[in-house]
Amino acid sequence: MSWKQALKTFCDLYSESKLTNKWIIVGSVGSVLQNAKMEPNDLDIYVQNIEDVQDIAELLGKFNLKSKSDLSYSDGDWLSSNE
Repeated sequence: MSWKQALKTFCDLYSESKLTNKWIIVGSVGSVLQNAKMEPNDLDIYVQNIEDVQDIAELLGKFNLKSKSDLSYSDGDWLSSNE
């Protein structure tokens, strides 16, 4: 999944969830959104507290693998795991 697809997917899920957590996009996607010339490999989202981490993790839970991926973190098909 490209970073653009990941961002759209996250925004759609967040909007549909009716959550009210405060979050920001950081890292390379945040830089690209500010006109930096680079190609992000992932989407970094910061939240304010542990409760927000839990809410967002649940929101994205369907994308977690049950066991650790054999793919490299830099591979575009890499996914986070419960591990």
